[in-house]
Amino acid sequence: MTTDTAYALLQLAKARELIDAANAVFGAADLPPGHAAGYAKYTEKIDQSLSRAKIRAAHALRHTGAHKLDQASFQHLGEAFEQPTLQSMQDAAGRTITGRTHFRNTRSMMHDWLDIPRGTASDRLILADCLLGGVDDSGQPTVPWLPELAAEYNDPTIDPRLVMAASTKLHSARKDLGEGATANAKKAKLERESVAFMHAEPKSARKHISAMVAEVKAGQRPLKALLESIGIFKKGLRQGLIEYVLRVLPSQAAYIEAFFASIDNPATVAGNREGLKDAEAQFTGAQVNEWGDEASMPDWAQPEAEHEESADDSQHPDTSDAEATQSSSQETTAEDSSEAEADEQPEHRISFLGGSEARTQAAGWADDAADERSHR
Repeated sequence: MTTDTAYALLQLAKARELIDAANAVFGAADLPPGHAAGYAKYTEKIDQSLSRAKIRAAHALRHTGAHKLDQASFQHLGEAFEQPTLQSMQDAAGRTITGRTHFRNTRSMMHDWLDIPRGTASDRLILADCLLGGVDDSGQPTVPWLPELAAEYNDPTIDPRLVMAASTKLHSARKDLGEGATANAKKAKLERESVAFMHAEPKSARKHISAMVAEVKAGQRPLKALLESIGIFKKGLRQGLIEYVLRVLPSQAAYIEAFFASIDNPATVAGNREGLKDAEAQFTGAQVNEWGDEASMPDWAQPEAEHEESADDSQHPDTSDAEATQSSSQETTAEDSSEAEADEQPEHRISFLGGSEARTQAAGWADDAADERSHR
């Protein structure tokens, strides 16, 4: 058996060399119209074969546990790719280990070793579950999830790409179908109708299958299916902006609608348009007009009002300075008179002296008062 698979790998290596050589000739030569049509036809046939082979390869990686290969096995594989011979292919049969492995699982191996995007690797493994069967937790193989489409997939006369597209659509509705006998009956009905469309109208089968799945999702969906669909999903960079898609339950949408209503209400913090302008000015550096626009400005703040005020000032000189000067002179005269009266009267100020000095000064004030009374 090992010799057969080794020879099959050698055939793939030679087939790749033949395809590359043929593409080089077709790309450089001046093709006749018939040969150009034949080139396109064979290319599509090869693409169909490769589409089928990609799912089978992903299934083989997971079924055999190839992500557990040891370092020596990967070295033999590298030698076989550089020098494809029957012996090198036999030496690359490989050996798995039970301890620490190079790759965590099959998807990790497909991404890190085969340079396949993680999303593409996951899609291929899902199609393998639907059309070829999966592997349970104990390592035992399981039957395909879509047995009728699996039979179509293995038919070499059927375009596998159409079967793969139908399987992907039906798999997206697995949560909506639910579980139990009723769910299995719904799934079997979808399969039969999908196969009928593929045979009757292969060119429009994708559209009809998508419509059927949309009807299933548009009905009364189980809570599990709804919870699987909610969340914030990143779409990517679009014209310099990061786009996200938000999916919520109807009960959650009520809170969002209430928030939108508060934004439209100027009495709330969220609806404060002036505050939003100030916040925007912090990022843009633009100067914010306190009045918004000239229409909302009061009369005294209008630019025309400033010109009128300056014209009035020129016609009526300001006499406030003269009045202020006269008032100041009057206050100065009053202060001088009060100081003169203060000089005529004896100054009786208490100084913060020691005990004996304070008594002596108090006695002097008493003698002065007695002399003044005697003179009177």
